[in-house]
Amino acid sequence: MFRHYNEPWHLSDDAALHVAKLAKIPDHNHDAFCRDICGYVQMVCEWDSRSAVSYRPSKNLKDAANAARALRAAAQALTDDDKQWVQKVVAQHKYLDGRPNPLLDLNWTALVVAQVLNLAASGRGLLNSFGPIDCKPPRKRGRKRGSVNDKTFHELIDLILHAAYSYDGKLTFDKNSQRGSLVNVLEFLRPHVPRGVIPKALPYNTIQKIKTKFSP
Repeated sequence: MFRHYNEPWHLSDDAALHVAKLAKIPDHNHDAFCRDICGYVQMVCEWDSRSAVSYRPSKNLKDAANAARALRAAAQALTDDDKQWVQKVVAQHKYLDGRPNPLLDLNWTALVVAQVLNLAASGRGLLNSFGPIDCKPPRKRGRKRGSVNDKTFHELIDLILHAAYSYDGKLTFDKNSQRGSLVNVLEFLRPHVPRGVIPKALPYNTIQKIKTKFSP
């Protein structure tokens, strides 16, 4: 049914389905959403557990990571005419025709490639998706979790928002009232990720900044 993992940190089918309901995912998209959200939680847990690992990536890997980031940004910036043309190109190729949303697949592919390469090129087991890869050595002191600079927390929210958008869901958030379905999802996921990834006292200003910057 859904994707399962043998790692210590993972979402059960029931937990993933609960997130789907919180995010108002239509019933016909539940399976696909649950599969993806399970994968996202697993990735975030791996990023966090490997954050102390140090690696010196080559220039080629750094160049590939930065190019992938540029591809993602360019794909997101397509004009309406560009999008219509892409649709026509897809329709002309039998192996692409019939996909529900090829442009969404394009953005998704660019996102995944950017995340994987930036993860590898960071040399620290953490994403650096929001700036060029510089491969500076990891900080000796622990990073401040739950801040806008905490890339694990940032990426988790970004991935949750992307999953909800991809499967026609809706995640609400109000910084002033400190309420919304996004808050409910984060509160629910807290025990399913390593301690500190989702702070007990949610940083609402940070969440607002991340949600505002989100661009599917």
